[in-house]
Amino acid sequence: MENDLEKKLKSLEAEFEKQTRKEYELQLKLKQYKDRNKLEFFEPLWYQQRVIEAINSNNKKIIVMVGGNRIGKSTIGVVVVGSLCLGYQPWDKKETIFGNKPIRVRIMTTDWEKGAGEVIVPKLIEWLPYGSYETKKNNVGVESNFKFKNGSTIEILTHKQETRQMEGWSGHFLLLDEPCAKDKYIANKRGLIDFKGVVLFTMTALSEPWILDDIVLCTDKEVFAIGDIAMDENPYLDKQSIEEFKRSLKDEDEIVARIKGGWRILAGRVLKEFNADTHIIKPFKLPFGYPVVVMIDLHLNKPQAIGFYTVDRMGRQFVIDEVWENISPEEIADAIIRRKRQNLWDLKTVFIDPLSKGDSQFMKNRFDVEDSFSIIKNLLQKEDITLFVASKDKESGVRNIKNFLMGMNNIPSLFFFETCKRHIHEIMRWVYDEDGKPSKSGDDHFMENLYRFTLTGTRFIEEPVIIEKDFVYEPFNYI
Repeated sequence: MENDLEKKLKSLEAEFEKQTRKEYELQLKLKQYKDRNKLEFFEPLWYQQRVIEAINSNNKKIIVMVGGNRIGKSTIGVVVVGSLCLGYQPWDKKETIFGNKPIRVRIMTTDWEKGAGEVIVPKLIEWLPYGSYETKKNNVGVESNFKFKNGSTIEILTHKQETRQMEGWSGHFLLLDEPCAKDKYIANKRGLIDFKGVVLFTMTALSEPWILDDIVLCTDKEVFAIGDIAMDENPYLDKQSIEEFKRSLKDEDEIVARIKGGWRILAGRVLKEFNADTHIIKPFKLPFGYPVVVMIDLHLNKPQAIGFYTVDRMGRQFVIDEVWENISPEEIADAIIRRKRQNLWDLKTVFIDPLSKGDSQFMKNRFDVEDSFSIIKNLLQKEDITLFVASKDKESGVRNIKNFLMGMNNIPSLFFFETCKRHIHEIMRWVYDEDGKPSKSGDDHFMENLYRFTLTGTRFIEEPVIIEKDFVYEPFNYI
């Protein structure tokens, strides 16, 4: 009886061991399959999904993703490249923008040793389906070419190569991992013309400010930019490790770029409350009665900055027009008068920089005795426009702009016509100097005008309406 029981027990143990071994082997095979086909199991973080959606929209030709270190920038770049080369997205089986056909891709990174050898190539091998491609090494021993079974190819370049070596290609997709020089960008982007290709920047904004000026802030509808992605947006990163990394950084600007995911060049931005999606609007024709105020920031050796502003019945303020040209005082007055007549604006008030009074050097150059203030004032008076000297209370003016951008109850009350390019250019670049004051770096002319406009206290005033009382006949009482 005991022998039978022992036999059954041993049999059950053997069966359990056999089943456990099968489950283990199954788990091992599943792990091996996942490791070899990671793209099938890719789960994008919210900002990575935004990049994928922008590419799949087929109307965005330049996508810029700016964020801190270790948020998955290179990963999303490699994932996108892999799916485009395969012709579909393995994680959701959706077709890509170029369809199921072979494409040519270029990836440009910092150098062969780190950028390619330690980041891009290992990630390609990690994420691309096992056995779907073959590689070829270059003369420094790094896999610089990937060829897929369907004919798609990936070519890897570095910032250290000469620009002329990058010209003459033709392809579908360009991945720029970390900021590159402008000439190298242009040389590579030129090759996308034949196939209406797409560029993807994945970067921490430590260098190459031209990307901010020429691409991110250009308001081109074919550009999609997502930025300020901080390290802690990646749920897989330990917060304590992030803090330790932060303490190792000495430069506050570097913390802005590496930890907070912002632009190093804009670390001390004055008007961070500005949001292009919220504050930039399409122009509209001003209804009758909207008061238009003009502000002039006068220069001797730079373009003249002339801003046009208005206020509606609800107290909302609008930047409606601008002039940024090298013109004389007479031409300044003419530009203002011409806009008043053409647009039928209620324009009665102009303010000018205090330096316009007695600008002796400018007078000397003109060989006459009138200063700019007098010239402009006399010409505007003929159109019933009064010229005043603007206030220079910058601190109060900047505070006003910030408040208007935020608005009461987070409802903004300051907006910019999308045609006012120079205003938009400056508001996104105006930074504090080393003394903690708004910089006089050259990107502040229209910001001077704008803060001075907020100090004028301009309001929309309803014109009084005279209603004639109807005559009521009352018969004479003879009694």
